[in-house]
Amino acid sequence: GSNAYELPAEAGIPINPGTTHYAVQLHYNNASNLADQEDNSGFDVCSTEDLRPFDAGVLAFGSVKINLPPRSQKTVVSCDYEFDERFDGVTFFGVSPHMHKAGLSIGTWLLKGGTGPEEDIFVQDRFDFENQAQSKIRTTVKKGDVFRSTCTFTNPTDQTIQFGENTADEMCFNFMSYY
Repeated sequence: GSNAYELPAEAGIPINPGTTHYAVQLHYNNASNLADQEDNSGFDVCSTEDLRPFDAGVLAFGSVKINLPPRSQKTVVSCDYEFDERFDGVTFFGVSPHMHKAGLSIGTWLLKGGTGPEEDIFVQDRFDFENQAQSKIRTTVKKGDVFRSTCTFTNPTDQTIQFGENTADEMCFNFMSYY
């Protein structure tokens, strides 16, 4: 259900024969247990011999420290990441938020110089597990800048929900594309 992942004209993902590996993750959720369902998803990889000036990649910002007590309301999980000299001048151009069914909202803010004020990079006030798509952003970071990523959850169940890959577990990640 996502839109196409398109790189900006100035960046490409490097392909190094014999050393480059790619992984494609597909998550299926047949909540109604319907029989004989078919899928029509797929992907194309486009390549060129005309190299772009910058190499692109993806970083995950968020937290694995998730512990949602039973019947809890609006539990906030937050994580700060301070950029070092390796990221001085790096441009972020896309974000793919990812949570599961207990997720209410997700966002990432930039604190210039580590202290702020906070600048919205990406904020999704109403997270929708059934509609997870990439959004375009544009921000350049410098050494000492901080990304603050925050997820808000509600746990309507009688069980504690913790970090995990299953839909009944939770995640808190903004996958952010950069060059």
